[in-house]
Amino acid sequence: MESVYTYVMDIKNFPETGDKVEIEVKNIKSEQDGSVNIAGVNIFQKINNFFFGYIRKQHAYHNRQNMLQLVWNSWIEGGLKNSLHNKVRIEPAMKTKPDTMEHPWNILYREKRVLASYPAIKQPTMLELFDRANGSLLILGEPGSGKTTMLLELCRQAIERAKENLLQPIPVVFNLSSLKPEPKKKPEQAFSDWLVSELRDKYSVPEKIGRPWVDNDALLLLLDGLDEVPNESREVCIHAINAFREGHNVQLGLCSRRQEYRLLVARLKLQQAVIIKPMTERQVNMYLRTVGSQFIAPYKSLAQHIQQLNYIQDESEFLHTPLFLSLLVLAYQNALVSKLEALVMADDYRKHLFDAYIAQMLTHRRVGHYYTREKTLAQLSWLARTMVERRQTIFKIEDVQPGWIPVPERGLNLILGLIGGLIGGLIGGLIGGLIGGLIGGLIFGLSMGLSGVTINEQSRPGDGIKTSKNFLFRGLSEGLLGWINEGLSSITINKQSRPGDVIKTSLNNSLLCGLSVLLIFELIGMLMGKLSTLMIFGLICGLISWLDYGGEFLVKHLVSRWFLYRSGCLPWNINDFLDHCTNCNFLRQVGSGYIFAHRMLMEYFAAMREAKYTKEKV
Repeated sequence: MESVYTYVMDIKNFPETGDKVEIEVKNIKSEQDGSVNIAGVNIFQKINNFFFGYIRKQHAYHNRQNMLQLVWNSWIEGGLKNSLHNKVRIEPAMKTKPDTMEHPWNILYREKRVLASYPAIKQPTMLELFDRANGSLLILGEPGSGKTTMLLELCRQAIERAKENLLQPIPVVFNLSSLKPEPKKKPEQAFSDWLVSELRDKYSVPEKIGRPWVDNDALLLLLDGLDEVPNESREVCIHAINAFREGHNVQLGLCSRRQEYRLLVARLKLQQAVIIKPMTERQVNMYLRTVGSQFIAPYKSLAQHIQQLNYIQDESEFLHTPLFLSLLVLAYQNALVSKLEALVMADDYRKHLFDAYIAQMLTHRRVGHYYTREKTLAQLSWLARTMVERRQTIFKIEDVQPGWIPVPERGLNLILGLIGGLIGGLIGGLIGGLIGGLIGGLIFGLSMGLSGVTINEQSRPGDGIKTSKNFLFRGLSEGLLGWINEGLSSITINKQSRPGDVIKTSLNNSLLCGLSVLLIFELIGMLMGKLSTLMIFGLICGLISWLDYGGEFLVKHLVSRWFLYRSGCLPWNINDFLDHCTNCNFLRQVGSGYIFAHRMLMEYFAAMREAKYTKEKV
C-alpha cells in the first residue's frame, strides 16, 4: 500500500536576514564531534599539533563552515526563498514509489517495514523522508510540480543540521545538465572528476579542497535535472552515478521529471522515491479562495474547456501544478474579467499565460529607458536559447567567451589574432630587436586572424596559452611562480559569492603574478649588476605569467563581450541587465550566477524568435 504524504514548505522558519543564519567559526573543543582538543596534552604535543595538525584542522573547519554558508546564501536565500512557488504558499502532495529504483531484496523489505510503521496522516519533513531512505532519495514529478523546490527544501534542512553537527556531510547542489559522457574514463572516475570541476567552476572551490571532499564522501550530493541531460546520455549518467555510489558511502538526493525517467531502461540504485502528485480539485479550490475568489470561476471554465478540447493528460495535469497556479495569480493580479476570459478561450493557454505573466512583470517593474520591453525580451530570449543549446542552467558573467559568439565571426578571430601577434611581437622584440620583432609579430597575428585561428576557443581563469610551454624562458620562471601560485590559490573558501568576482580575482591575480615575476628579476639584476639583461627576461616571464594566471581569460572575455554588445545580443553592462531581469521575476540570483525563475520559463523564452523584436543596441 502506498503511503501518501502532504508536504508543507514552512517559509516562516526562514530567518528574515542573512545575519541570523551567519555560521560563526567557534573554538574547537573536542575530537568526538569532528573538532580538535588540545587541552590536557603535554607541551610537545601542543607544539606538534600547532605546526602539523591544528592549523590544518582549523582551516578545514573554516572551509566547511564557509561552504555551508555559501550554499545557504546561493540556494536558500537566492533560490528557494525567491522561487515562484514561494511567492504564494502551495502544499504539494507526495507518495512513495518503491519500484522506481533498482535495489536488493533486503533493502526493499526494510523499506516496506519502515513505511508501514508510519501512519498516512503523519507529515514528515523532507529531511525525515531522506533519513528514512538512508540518505538516498529520488524525487519525481511533472513539469511545474515543485521538484527542485523540494530538493532545495531538503538542502535547507540538511544545512541547518550540518552546522550543528560536524559529522554530517556538507549539502551541495549540482545540476546534471553539464555532465557529459567521457568514454576514455571509468564511469566512477568520470563522475568524480565532474563533481570536482563543478565545485571549482560553480562554487570557486580549489581542487586541492574539492578532491578530498569528493573522495572522502564529505558532501551530501543534491543532483537536479536528470531530465536536462541529453536523451542519448541519460543512461550513461545513471550508470556513472550508480558506479560512484558503489565505491563511496555517499548520501545523495536526485530529482527528475517523471515521464523522462520512466522512459529509461536503467534505474538508479536508490532506496526510496517520492512522486509529487497533482493537486486535487479540493486543494486547488482552497488555494484559490485564499489568494482571491475571482480566480475560481475562470479556473473551472478553463478546466472544462481543456477537457472539451480533448487535450492530452499532461496539459490537464499542468492545471493542477503549483507553477500554473503561481503564474495565474501573478499574471492576473487586479486584472479585468475580460482578460481572464481571454485565457479561458485561448487556443494555446500556456502561451497566453506566459505572455500575460511577462507583460505583468514588465509593467509592474516599470521598465526604464535603458531596458525597453523590446530590448529586454530580445536579449533575454537570446540568453535563454544560448543556455539551452549549451545545456547550461546557471549563467555567470565570466562564462562569456569566444564560444558564445552566435556565428563564426572572422572579426573576432582577427582581433584575437592581432592581440596574440602583439604579445608575440613584444616577446620577439625583447629577444631579437624591438622593431623587427613587433612587425613580425603583427604579421603573424594578422595571418592567424584571417585564417580563422584563435588562441583557444574557451579558457578559464588560470588557464595558460598552451603554446607558452614552447618558450625557453618559461622554465626560468616556473620556480618563482610556484610560491606565487600557492598564494593566489588560497585554501580559504569565501562564504559569499557575487557576480563578477571571478573577473576581479583574475585581474588581481594576473597583475600580481606578472608584476611579482618582473620585480623579482629586477631585484636579482640589481644584486648581480646585470639589470638590463635580467629586466628583459623579467618582462618576458612576467608577460607569460600574466597570461597564464588570468590574462588570456580576461582578453577573451572582454573581446567576446564587445562582440555580443555590438551584435545586440547582450548589453555591455551585463550585470545591470541581469539584475533588471531578476527584479522582473524572470531570473534569480544564485551566488555569483543567475538562473531562470523556472525551467519552463527559460524554455519559453528560448522559443521566442529575435525577428519579433527590434534589435536595438543598449
